[in-house]
Amino acid sequence: MSQHKAISTVVLEGESLQQFEELVNALARHHRPANTAERGLINHMAAARWRQMRAWNIMRKALDTGLPAGPKVLRLEAQNRREFNSARGELKFLQDHRATLAGNCAEKNEIFQFEPNPKNGHSPTRTSQTATSTAEAR
Repeated sequence: MSQHKAISTVVLEGESLQQFEELVNALARHHRPANTAERGLINHMAAARWRQMRAWNIMRKALDTGLPAGPKVLRLEAQNRREFNSARGELKFLQDHRATLAGNCAEKNEIFQFEPNPKNGHSPTRTSQTATSTAEAR
């Protein structure tokens, strides 16, 4: 699914696409995603937060007009909060795992690549600097 199509399923007519993009950018600045998987989780977090804020607006409008918000809106708010926290937890796990792998590679004098390697199509890949420098010396 394209980025534009994904956004159009989150941002409804009458909502601000610019505000949604600002939310995505703010989350990206804060969490600093390093690869496609982490960027995907940032987008998932933004979508969950956006839907949670929509539920808050529905509850506020209901309270302003004296109408009950209803249990469905409360369930949606809670569900979106859980989705946000779950994606944030997955992102933290990936970032911690990436940092651990990078640290292990540094101890072994290896380079760890986080994006797909076009040479072998695998991700992530490790290449030894010593093996690379030996091959280059030939």
